Amino acid sequence: MRRLAWLALAAWIGRWALLELASYAGGHWLPRGRAPLESRRQPGRFPGPFE
Repeated sequence: MRRLAWLALAAWIGRWALLELASYAGGHWLPRGRAPLESRRQPGRFPGPFE
């Protein structure tokens, strides 16, 4: 039972670490997208069903 608790804790911490790494990578390692002024849509608007 103790081994199962340690495995669950390790899985939870590992998942948290991977999510933190993905968040950091998305903000620092990936290239930036187009500026909102260059976009066809207004900032914050979702595309319509026919776009």
